[in-house]
Amino acid sequence: CNDVDLFTIVMPVKDRPEFLKRSLDFLTSQGFTGQVVIPDGSNDAMSFENKQIVDNQKEIKLVYVRTGGDFNNWWIEMYQGLKDIEFKYSLLCPDDDFFFLDEIDYCLDFLENNGDYVSAKGRFVWISRQYEKETGQLRIQFDNMPMYSFTEPVVEHRIVDMFNRYCHLFFSVMRSDAFLNALEQVPKYFLTTGWLDQFAFTIACGVRGKSHTSPRLYCVRQSHAGQGGNRGLKAEPYRHWPMLLASPDFSENCQSFRWCLIDNCREFVSASDELLTSVIDEGLVTLIKRGCGVRPPLERQDHELMYRLKDSSSRDYQRLRQVIQNVL
Repeated sequence: CNDVDLFTIVMPVKDRPEFLKRSLDFLTSQGFTGQVVIPDGSNDAMSFENKQIVDNQKEIKLVYVRTGGDFNNWWIEMYQGLKDIEFKYSLLCPDDDFFFLDEIDYCLDFLENNGDYVSAKGRFVWISRQYEKETGQLRIQFDNMPMYSFTEPVVEHRIVDMFNRYCHLFFSVMRSDAFLNALEQVPKYFLTTGWLDQFAFTIACGVRGKSHTSPRLYCVRQSHAGQGGNRGLKAEPYRHWPMLLASPDFSENCQSFRWCLIDNCREFVSASDELLTSVIDEGLVTLIKRGCGVRPPLERQDHELMYRLKDSSSRDYQRLRQVIQNVL
């Protein structure tokens, strides 16, 4: 992951310099000396602070791109910030998440040796800070964030599997052509942001190739007050469906979602538009059911990870403790 000709971390930031510094420090603490591209959509004051942090960081090769600040056009900003930067593989790394470099290396090795895969990732865990009502004592709670592999060789079947067991590909190690293509495509269809644009991004990447998930701990995510445009602090995006269903933009976003996926599938699928529409609409129903609590069962690897996170002698437990120290 330190090879700048092979791999780039993409870390979009907006109005929270303390998170940027913490994330860069966490990478350097693991020995990272590779490249990080920082598309900055902050206001003038915050972007000044971010630029100071970038200028003071000597261990990592940093590419700072001021993107303008309108995060309603997040997709366009990201694409404009990255389209002229050369990289074979990328990782979209939010400034509030913690990734482990040896697991990134594993994903890079996997993609180098498996040309029919467009993405690789490991297991995620979600942590949140809570205060005991009686004592006021701080307590850290962690939850499983299920991740799945999508390995069906037939694209239509893979799309159905991605709907039935949806997990995002956002924070995977990805081939740059698939990543940039999806990044460019999504804003062509969605005039307003919502969870459907994120679902569309994931599936638009998935139609281009398979996705691999290892059994090891790869990323720790966290809940905090400024997250996701205040859409809530739950771990999995489909838990936000009731909010999405109540949105006045829901019907328009459904149409956008449908045509975005149909247009992106045509190159890879021989099925008719009518068949694709049927598959996509059934998939949307599946996602809505998940928003109402109908979830696929956890895989054996998910249970094993949660067991390791409670075992003080395990490597994953020690890693989680390391991250918690940064969050505190």
